[in-house]
Amino acid sequence: PGNIVYTFVNAVQRAFEAHAKVRLGRAQEGIAQLSAIREFLESELRRDPTSYRVQMDICAVASRQARGFAAWSSETETPLEARRERLAGAEAHLFRAESLFATMKPRPHGMVLLSLEFAREDVAAAKAELEAEGGVSLKP
Repeated sequence: PGNIVYTFVNAVQRAFEAHAKVRLGRAQEGIAQLSAIREFLESELRRDPTSYRVQMDICAVASRQARGFAAWSSETETPLEARRERLAGAEAHLFRAESLFATMKPRPHGMVLLSLEFAREDVAAAKAELEAEGGVSLKP
C-alpha cells in the first residue's frame, strides 16, 4: 500500500473493473469510475511528465475508456444523437491513447498494446454500427 507501483497497478485494475461495469449495464457508474482513474493518472503525469509507468497506465486506461464509450454508444434505446456523442467520446479517448503511445520510447507491449488494439476494433465496430443505423457517414 505504501508502494507507488501498487498505486498505479491498482488504478489499472480498477479500470478493468469499470469497463466491466459498462459492459454489464452499469454504464454511467463505469464511465464515471474510468474518468476518475484517468484524471488521477493525468494529474500524476503533470507532476512527472517523464514517467514511463504513468504514460503506460494512461494508454491502458484511455484504451479502456474508448472501449467503454464505444460499448455505451451501442445502447439502442438511447437516441441516435446521444449515441453519436458517446462515439465521439470513444474516438477522443482512443486518440489520447494513440497519441501517447506514439511518443513513448520504448514502445509499450503486452497488455498496453493489446488494450490499444482492442480499443481500435471496438471503436471501429461502434462507428460502423452507428453509420448503418443512422444512414449517414460519421466524421473519420
